[in-house]
Amino acid sequence: MLLRIKKSAQLLKKTRTLAVTGILIALSVVLEMCRIQITQELRVSFGFTAMAVIAMLYGPAAAVPAAIVGDLLGLVMNPSGGYFFGFTITAMVSAMIYSAFFFDRSVPRHDLGKNFGHGMDPLGRANRSLLLRALGAKTLVNLVCNVGLNSLWLSMFYGQTMRVLLPMRAAKNAILLVPEVIVLFFALKAAAYAYKQIDR
Repeated sequence: MLLRIKKSAQLLKKTRTLAVTGILIALSVVLEMCRIQITQELRVSFGFTAMAVIAMLYGPAAAVPAAIVGDLLGLVMNPSGGYFFGFTITAMVSAMIYSAFFFDRSVPRHDLGKNFGHGMDPLGRANRSLLLRALGAKTLVNLVCNVGLNSLWLSMFYGQTMRVLLPMRAAKNAILLVPEVIVLFFALKAAAYAYKQIDR
């Protein structure tokens, strides 16, 4: 783990790391602004995919600061109440989880012809590995961050009891888990493919 953190920190010295991270932060903010608000406490968005891509490409040394900047920038661009530090902590924990599951790990090549049809197994070993890691990461983020931490922050911020918040938030995150994992899986594959094309 320490070696991976060190490798992540070394990537911060590259101009490309900062440039790509900045673009992905902006994308994350835009995706968060396009969220579907179900209630004051519950919303659906896919901004997490951009943060997961940062974590995959550059690790925790880039993903954690990016999560902080993205959280603060999102509040400035689309204010939905006062600032509360707890949600920034949630963003940081999410970035660390995504980094643990995706950084410095192989991602299968994105090839529609080979991955979908033409007699090939759409879920070969590499794809299954990524899909399982996406499932593990998103399940952990949903449980620890969305249901656990965010319920605590909402309870503190709005004065609602955890007994009211937890069942509703747990149900919402359970329902969204499968589509979120699928979106995350394809987002990581597409981002890895695009990044390799830039390196050529």
